[in-house]
Amino acid sequence: MMKLSLAVLVLFVAACTADMSYKVNINNTYVEFMTRSLMASKQSNISQDENKLTVVFADLQQVNADNVPITGLNNNLTAATFTFENETNETAGDITFKRRVGTASVFEGTFKVNIELFTKGGNVTTDGETTTVMEGDVRVVVEMANMTIADADATLKLMLNIKGPATPAMLTPAGTDGVAYNLGDGGAVRLSKKVMEGSTNDSVTPMMSGNDFSFSLPKRSSVKYSFFLQLAKAKMGGGDDPSAAAAVTPLLVTWVVAAACKLLF
Repeated sequence: MMKLSLAVLVLFVAACTADMSYKVNINNTYVEFMTRSLMASKQSNISQDENKLTVVFADLQQVNADNVPITGLNNNLTAATFTFENETNETAGDITFKRRVGTASVFEGTFKVNIELFTKGGNVTTDGETTTVMEGDVRVVVEMANMTIADADATLKLMLNIKGPATPAMLTPAGTDGVAYNLGDGGAVRLSKKVMEGSTNDSVTPMMSGNDFSFSLPKRSSVKYSFFLQLAKAKMGGGDDPSAAAAVTPLLVTWVVAAACKLLF
């Protein structure tokens, strides 16, 4: 009995000290966040889906007036650890969605990632732009607040790496509000061309090179940027796994381990 209890304790300690994954799902749509990466799939076994969409928050830089990164800064995004709140159910007009919010300390301020999985679609107005979403689409809202800026003329440069089944190819003309890219097999990302500075909107131009996207953002006390994901058709390397019920077990394990960590520590 003692050996069994010790084994269980070791299992929980390992789970508490390892990188935790944070998940949210509805029928046939699954999203997972770990470290600085977000994965989204129409299959419960996300890592086995060859067509999963992956978004890596690669870096947040401070760049000077010559667009040169300022080096030697502490508390940067690449070393950040996220803490996630419990999942909530939200309503905006006729639209409903599940939300999980993760927060990390970056440049002595806060870097917050809102993951919103739509359970009922419609028209969503974000930062002065309107996007039509369907059940299973994902909105990611990045909020940055109260960061310490090293140079009076510096701006922030957010860098994302976005991957799907195919290399991103532009879908929308350059003159539209947002810009969408085809990611292959039905997958797409729609990037906003607006950024919220407090309560006002400003223009931002997404820059793309292969799978790398970057955004020059103003250095305000509060900045918010949004983008949308439409998931690709799943393709399982080891065979299909269409059962939505299969996601229940790992989701429950996540909550049980989280609860055990609070009790043990």
